[in-house]
Amino acid sequence: MRADQDWAEETFGGASLGDRRRTRRLVRVARSFAERPSGRVTEVIHEPAAREAAFRFVENDAIDPQEIARAAQNAAARRCAGEDVVIVPMDESTLTLTDHTGAKGFGRTGTTAAGQWIERRGFQVMTAIAVSRSGVGQGIIGQDWWTRQAASPDWKRDRRPIEQRESVLWTRVMVAAARTLREHAPGARPWFQLDRGGDATHVLQLAADEGLLITVRAAHSRALAGGGYTARKVARQPVAGRYRLAVPARNGRRSRVATLSVRFAPVVLRLAHQCTGRATATKMFAVEVREISYSGASKPLHWRLLTSREVTCFADALVVIDAYTKRWRVEDLHRAWKTGTCNIERSQLRSAAAFRRWATIAAAVAARAEQLKTLSRAEPHRPALGIFSRAEIDATIVLSLTKAHRVGDDLSLEQAVFLVACVGGYIGKHARTKPGVLTISRGLDRVATGAAIFTALNR
Repeated sequence: MRADQDWAEETFGGASLGDRRRTRRLVRVARSFAERPSGRVTEVIHEPAAREAAFRFVENDAIDPQEIARAAQNAAARRCAGEDVVIVPMDESTLTLTDHTGAKGFGRTGTTAAGQWIERRGFQVMTAIAVSRSGVGQGIIGQDWWTRQAASPDWKRDRRPIEQRESVLWTRVMVAAARTLREHAPGARPWFQLDRGGDATHVLQLAADEGLLITVRAAHSRALAGGGYTARKVARQPVAGRYRLAVPARNGRRSRVATLSVRFAPVVLRLAHQCTGRATATKMFAVEVREISYSGASKPLHWRLLTSREVTCFADALVVIDAYTKRWRVEDLHRAWKTGTCNIERSQLRSAAAFRRWATIAAAVAARAEQLKTLSRAEPHRPALGIFSRAEIDATIVLSLTKAHRVGDDLSLEQAVFLVACVGGYIGKHARTKPGVLTISRGLDRVATGAAIFTALNR
C-alpha cells in the first residue's frame, strides 16, 4: 500500500518509549512489517544491520509493549473522529506458540475434549476493533493479554473475585476502548458487539452502570426480575418481520442467502452476582433471529441478542442485527494476525515479553490489511491512487498479467485490490468469494518489490 512510512509514522510515531530513538526504530520496524508481513523477524527484515536492530528492539525489557499498543490504539481512535456511533466488535483468541521447554514464559492454553490440560503454551488475548457503520475497520482500539498459570475452575463453582478470573478481560477492554475513543474521538460513542463468551453478569452490569451501548449474543436464557426467562418471553412475541441476509462461506460451509424471522421484546434481567449473591434489575431488549426453511448440512442461524439499544419496532431490530453481523470483523482480524497475513504463531522469539512487542506491531499490520480488504468492498469505486502509489499500481498491472489494463491506467480501488490478490494467488473469476486478506497480503509483498524496481527505473 502507498506510504508505508506515512502509515507507520501515523500509527506508532506517538509512542512514548522513553527515548525518541526507540520510537524511530519502532516506526522503521512497522514499515518493514507492513511491506513484508511474516511471523518471523528474519523474514520481515532482510538487511543484516536493520535485522539486528529489530531484534534488539523487541528484546529490550525497557520497552513496555503496552506503550506500543497504546500508540496504535490512539491512532485507530483518531480515524473515528466525526462519527456518532462506532461499532466495536470484541472477542478472545488463543495464541499457541512453540515452547518445548516451557522456559519462554508463556502460559497454558490447551485442553482435551474431556477438559484435561495438555502441554500447549501461549497467551489468551482479548481484542476490540473499531468499525464504521459501512463495515470498514479502523484498527484496534483495545487489547489485553492473559497468561494462564493453571486450569481454571468450572465457572459454575468459581468463587474467585472477578479481577482474578480470565473473564475480567471483557470489562477491562471495554473500559479501555471507551476511554480511548472518548479522548481521541470525542462524540464517537462505542457500541460493543460480543459473542456468547461475553454473556456474563459483570459485563452486563458494567454496561448498565456506565451507560454503555452493548449487544451480546445470549449464551443461555436469563431469569427475569418479574419471573420467567428471556427465551420464553421473546418466543411468545409475534414475528415482527422477515428479511434476507447474505451468509458468507466460513469453516467449510458454503455461502448462502438466509431468510430470517425476527422477534423482539423489552426485558428486565435479574442479574445475580455469583460471589455475593446480590441481585439487580437491569432493563435491556431481547432480539431473536431465526433462520427459516433451511435444510443445509450446517445448523440454521439462531441468535438471541441482548442489547441496551432501545428496540421498539422492526426497523430498530434490523439496526441491532446489522451491527451484530459486523462482529465477525474481529474474528477475521485474529485469523489474519495469527495464521494469515502476519502468521504470528510462527514466531521463534525467545521470551514472552519479546513476543508481545513483536505481536503488538503485527496486530496493527493485520488490522491495516483487513482495512484495505473491507474498504475495497465498501467503497469499490474509490480511486486507487491515494491508497496505492503510481509505482505500485503499475507494478500490479504488470505482475498480474492482466490484458484489461496498461501501465499508466487509473484503477478503482476494487480493481486494484482484485489485481493485487491475483498477484498473490487469487483464482479470479472462478472463485466463489471475493479476495481475502491472505491473497491480498501475498500480493502486496510481491507488488512492493515490483514497485521498488519501477521507482528505481523512473529515477
